[in-house]
Amino acid sequence: MIMVETLKDYAIKALVYCIDHLGSVAYKITTSLDEKIGDVSAIELQFSCSEQDENMSRIHQQKWP
Repeated sequence: MIMVETLKDYAIKALVYCIDHLGSVAYKITTSLDEKIGDVSAIELQFSCSEQDENMSRIHQQKWP
C-alpha cells in the first residue's frame, strides 16, 4: 500500500512538473514570437515610409519638372 501511494505521489509530481515546464516553454516561445513580430512591423513601417517618400518625390518631380 505504501508503494502505491509513493508511486501516485511521484506520478502527480512528475505531471505537475511537466505541465509547469510546458507553460514555461510556451511563455518563452510567445515572448520570442512577439519580439520577432515587433521587428517585422518596424521593418514594414520603414519600408512603407520609404515608399511614401519615393512617391512624394515622384509627384513633386511631375508637378515641377
